[in-house]
Amino acid sequence: MSADATAIGNVLLAAGKPEEALQQYNHALELQEGSDLSQEVSDLSQEVKENARLVHHYNLGRVAVKSKDLAGAKQRADAFMQGATAKKNDAQTRLAHELAGLIALKEKQYDRALAHVGKANQQDPYVLYLTGLAYQGKGNEGKAAEMFRNAANHNTLPTLNYAFVRAKAKKMKAGPSHSTASPTAISPPSRTSANTPPPQSSFIAVRNPGRASSIRSQGLVSPPMRTRHDPIRMTRSRLRASAMPPTRRFARRAEGDTEAPNCRIRSSQTSCSMIVTCRRRP
Repeated sequence: MSADATAIGNVLLAAGKPEEALQQYNHALELQEGSDLSQEVSDLSQEVKENARLVHHYNLGRVAVKSKDLAGAKQRADAFMQGATAKKNDAQTRLAHELAGLIALKEKQYDRALAHVGKANQQDPYVLYLTGLAYQGKGNEGKAAEMFRNAANHNTLPTLNYAFVRAKAKKMKAGPSHSTASPTAISPPSRTSANTPPPQSSFIAVRNPGRASSIRSQGLVSPPMRTRHDPIRMTRSRLRASAMPPTRRFARRAEGDTEAPNCRIRSSQTSCSMIVTCRRRP
């Protein structure tokens, strides 16, 4: 139950609803502690409850960042960093650096952000995305594109963090150079023929790609036209017929005739009819 509440809070936070996310995070903590508000009695150990309170600092810090309360976010981040360091919990320490890097990004302290996210979980696509944002803030577009590409194409199991940043990383990776546009503009010819039709709107030019001359009169290139091929003519194969039906041949052998008759077959390639004439040898 507490894990479900935390996951719902993560989704709400990514959707830009920090107040609703905060309610879910508080509900998750209440379930783990077994408070009167949750109307349940928790049978978890005291160590587990203390760990839940520590992780709650991380969640509240992210909520504060989303609410643009950087001072409150720093307090939560410092408390979480101190607790994770005291417990010597590597996973939580990496989370603490991730939160500190996120705060540094919001403050546009890109060098400090890179220092923190470099100590975070490098197998997390969200961390790779934050690293790309830090490099982009520094003006290193090449490194930023590399990190966005790694985040978008990360080979990992489907997680919420990957779902949160996959579309964003792909969009950042594409950049303005991959934007789609209508027909490509070219320089107009120096001379215009007298037979050139009058210019028409680009909408008509795009909807009628076959009118290449009209499009060129506007300085545009028509889309590629489909190549048409002649229809393939299908012919029926010539029907084959044996010289004599097997029953007739066996009957003649039974009568003592061992020689096969000469047969003349006439067939037509375009018709299924067949004329067979059998003549006995004199």
